[in-house]
Amino acid sequence: MKNRVINYLQRLSKWVLRGKYHLVTIIVWLITVCYLTGVVTLWPTFIASIFSICGLTILLVQLLLDARSFSDYKPNTIKNWIREFPLSKPAVANHEHNIKLPLSAKVHYQIFNSDNASLGEKVKHLLNQIGIIKSKIEAINNDIEKTNDKLSIVSEELTRKVNKVSDVLKTLIAGHAVGSYDINLLGIVLTIDGTLIQIFKVQAF
Repeated sequence: MKNRVINYLQRLSKWVLRGKYHLVTIIVWLITVCYLTGVVTLWPTFIASIFSICGLTILLVQLLLDARSFSDYKPNTIKNWIREFPLSKPAVANHEHNIKLPLSAKVHYQIFNSDNASLGEKVKHLLNQIGIIKSKIEAINNDIEKTNDKLSIVSEELTRKVNKVSDVLKTLIAGHAVGSYDINLLGIVLTIDGTLIQIFKVQAF
């Protein structure tokens, strides 16, 4: 029984800690309702200003944290915008991609210059040279096939790596966006409630 109580208290504390920003948001809502209904009338201008300043500060801090977290993607922050001021000619990127094929086959041929050779010998020599050229062509084709196989393997490996990086990036972005939802909501609620209290105070007086 004691262990069950301790386990429940641990889970309850984790739940409360996880929802700390939601609890603050609920408290802000309750305070706002009290001001809007006239239950509380103490320092409405001060409370409204505090709410609005805190809300805007939270949103600004979250915005700066987002820009820092994704700085590699160069978000359009004020700092990056100033750095991109065109002071000189734009730099032209020179990208060169060279693909080298390991073709090791070389074609060798011999010139038959004997004037005393018979027609049969010349034909035989010609056929011999044709056979050599065919063998070299086959060697070149084999090298090309090997190169294509290597390129296919490299392409598949790169595709797997890109997909893996894409999945990791999506997970990070989703975790960041969902993870900061509660504090962003708190900032928005503080700003809106501060404005509402200020409007209520102006209308009332």
